[in-house]
Amino acid sequence: MNKVGGVREVEVKIPLEKDERTELERRLKDYGVYIGKRVEEDFFFKHPNLLNATKILKLRKLNNSNNGSLIFKLKKLNDKLKDSIEFEIKIDKVDVMMRVLELLGFEVLGKVKKTRTTYFVDNAYVHIDEIEGLGVFIEIEVLTSDKEGLSNPEDVIKRVLLKLGLNDKKMICSGYLEMLKGG
Repeated sequence: MNKVGGVREVEVKIPLEKDERTELERRLKDYGVYIGKRVEEDFFFKHPNLLNATKILKLRKLNNSNNGSLIFKLKKLNDKLKDSIEFEIKIDKVDVMMRVLELLGFEVLGKVKKTRTTYFVDNAYVHIDEIEGLGVFIEIEVLTSDKEGLSNPEDVIKRVLLKLGLNDKKMICSGYLEMLKGG
């Protein structure tokens, strides 16, 4: 795919009603493998050289600790799925990285805090995300590289949606920050 370690990430989100969550979790336990639960706090940055909606820089803080990651995404144009190339660097001093970014001229554009429960089903990560100020969503995410030979992540997502009984639900391609800001 590329020579510097980016991974293709294809994903879709679906809002969940309270009564849907219990049945969905039962199906996930039947069809998938439980990975874990964690709190993620994402800080999205803007910079004069990143005034392009296809480039995203965020700093993620994990479980209210000082550990996390710096994530840069190059979004591809796709009206059906959120499709991007992602570069992620593990960070063990989020507070220091935050200060470095500020000194470089980056400003926090917004913050998204979520509690994420993750399962793995048929080559896809399935997250149940509780987003502060927004609600509960399911996110189905496929990560690929040329080495894995997974040429059509869209088919994987369709298969997982069908298996979980979500194939007739309205899918959202927007990010959580966009939704929080009304976009």
